[in-house]
Amino acid sequence: MKRLLKKDGNSLIWVLDLFTIVMIITTALFSVIFVATRTTTAQINTQQAYFSARAAVKATADYIRDNYLDDAAINKIISTGGSNIGTGSNTNMGSYNVTVTKINTGRLKISATATYNNVSRTVTAFLVKQLTASLPVVPTNSAFYINGTAATGIGQCNIYGDMYVNGSLTITQGALVRGTIFAYGNVSISGGATASCDALVCTGNLTLGGSGKVNGNALVGGDISASGNTSITGNANANGSLTNGGVTFYSNAIFGKNVTFTGGHINGNLTYYGTSTPTTPTSYVTGTITKKTTTYTPIDFSPYTPQVLSAFTRPTISSSAPTMVNKVISSSGTLTSSFFNGISYGSVITIYTTMQDIYLLIDGFSFAPGNGLSFEVNGTHNVFVYLKGNAQFNLGANEYFGMKSRGTNPQIFIIGDVSTTTQSITLSSNSELDACIYMPFGTFTAGGSALTTYKFVGSCTAKAYNVDSNVSIHYSPSVIDGTPLVALKTGQVSGSSNYVVESWSSQ
Repeated sequence: MKRLLKKDGNSLIWVLDLFTIVMIITTALFSVIFVATRTTTAQINTQQAYFSARAAVKATADYIRDNYLDDAAINKIISTGGSNIGTGSNTNMGSYNVTVTKINTGRLKISATATYNNVSRTVTAFLVKQLTASLPVVPTNSAFYINGTAATGIGQCNIYGDMYVNGSLTITQGALVRGTIFAYGNVSISGGATASCDALVCTGNLTLGGSGKVNGNALVGGDISASGNTSITGNANANGSLTNGGVTFYSNAIFGKNVTFTGGHINGNLTYYGTSTPTTPTSYVTGTITKKTTTYTPIDFSPYTPQVLSAFTRPTISSSAPTMVNKVISSSGTLTSSFFNGISYGSVITIYTTMQDIYLLIDGFSFAPGNGLSFEVNGTHNVFVYLKGNAQFNLGANEYFGMKSRGTNPQIFIIGDVSTTTQSITLSSNSELDACIYMPFGTFTAGGSALTTYKFVGSCTAKAYNVDSNVSIHYSPSVIDGTPLVALKTGQVSGSSNYVVESWSSQ
């Protein structure tokens, strides 16, 4: 799900310069080869010219692949009349020039000629659009999948993984998200909140306040507004306007409409398609300022389309209690509120899955084992815990429910109904749960003690969230193939097609 931001074609020359370090290392390598093998100077020059040309082609190809959704950026670097669109030189690498030619609608030619010590080599690559279809967003691919607007509930916490919100999202109180945030709505980050992510994607407006920060790129379908000590460290692209420019952009920014500055700064380049206030914002922009008069191409958000979350048929589970001998559960069955009575404090209950999957049903009551019990899954098969009716799953002080070998991907699936909003999972005190949760209309709560490790490991799909008290959440993928949740991977929507390298040639 993660995508790089679009960039204006003017930034290509900077992309091409990125391979300088690679070329310097290559030069040093060839110096060693020269001493070791007594290769002729002509051969060294030929090889250096080749690698310089190939590096220029690769840098250009990477730029095209990173910006394939931005037709304007791609069209701008396509040569007309054979003119070069990128040139450069370096004492250690020689000089180079690059040309991009459009062969047809789905095919591009990139050609670079590099000259080193009067020896020239040309490298050519052909890019072709690969027609593929993308799956809808799969909830289990994120640490949190919020099935609806999350206006509140994400407070002081550390989330190590992606978040997907099928609605708007408000993050407050210094929450730290070390992953990508996708929101099919508006996003508000304030009160010291920090979204540390590869990209922040929201189809609505982005509002930053207090010390709100996006430590990465931002794709925004609406406007960007900010106040306080806010910043976006990566590239920013918004279909709308910069309505309150009190934000520091550490890289480039593109706006499909107007820009208004009342503070803040853009350390990179600014591109906008509407009007600017002030008319010439040179004091707010370090790089180049480009006012476009062409038609703006909106961001394509179709790859982030959510899917309708449906119910899964619950298997027939015996109404009898599961078999438990010497604190080992080895069969399926229905749990009762008194099933674990009489077990000594701090005991470990093993759920044995070496021979088969285990199915446990919590039918309309609150599963709260208490007494500091730990539940460890030991085996190669899965454990399925089904919530029925008004069922609740609660863990308290010193309680653990997860894999015997901690740190492994959870083979535990907690699946709720879609006909009720009263189901919930609550982790309080210093408890920990490791599981793949699919409870699309229920509530997930994690608080109490922050622990020295993680409060929750796995992925969680729920309607409402309450996460605070500096607890840590860690995404861990579960293998859903062969489980009822594999249905979440079916059904396809149209996706955008990226470029792939079809062939290379040199001369």
